[in-house]
Amino acid sequence: MPRQLIQLNLRKGGGTRIAVDGWPGPTSLYHVDSSNVVGHPAAAEWPDALERRLKARRRDRGEHKGRILYAFQLRGLSRVPLPVGALLYHLADRRLQVLGLGTAVFKASPEREQIMALLLACAQEVARLHGAPSLEWMVHSERDAKSACDAFEFVRVKKNDPRRKRLRGNEILLERLPNTHRGSR
Repeated sequence: MPRQLIQLNLRKGGGTRIAVDGWPGPTSLYHVDSSNVVGHPAAAEWPDALERRLKARRRDRGEHKGRILYAFQLRGLSRVPLPVGALLYHLADRRLQVLGLGTAVFKASPEREQIMALLLACAQEVARLHGAPSLEWMVHSERDAKSACDAFEFVRVKKNDPRRKRLRGNEILLERLPNTHRGSR
C-alpha cells in the first residue's frame, strides 16, 4: 500500500492536525513537508519579513498542528534537502487561508515562482481533503493582490461575499477554486 503524503487527523474537541510528508512524491526535484513532520529548518535563509511571520506562527502553536508548509530542494547525489520556501496558513470551518508565502533569499525567478506554485498546489490539496470549497489567500496590498491573481490564478472575493465582513484595514481576500490552477510550472 502506498504511503499517504498528506494526512488529516481530526481531533477530539474540533481541532485538525495536518501532516505533509514528501509531497508530491519521491520523483520531484522539490518536496513539501509540514512543520510538525520536519520542525523548523534552522539553516534556512528567509527574508526578514517572512522570518518574522514564521516566528509568530511557531509561537501561536501553528507549527505543532502542521500549519507551516516548507518546500525543500533535493540537491546532489545524496539528495540532501535544502529549505527553499515556506507557506503559513490558517485552517478552520472548512476553510484554508494562506497567511504568508515566500522563498529563501537566494532563489530568483522563475525558480521562485515554481516553488511558490508548488506550495500553493499542496495547500490546495490540503484544502480539498479538509472539505474547503476553495483556497483563500489574505494579502495586504494591491500589488500583492495583482501578483497573486496574475501569477497563481487567484481572484478577489466578491464584494457581497460574507467572508469580506471579517476583513480589517488593508486586508484583501483572494480565492482560487479547485481545478483552476496550472500547478507548478
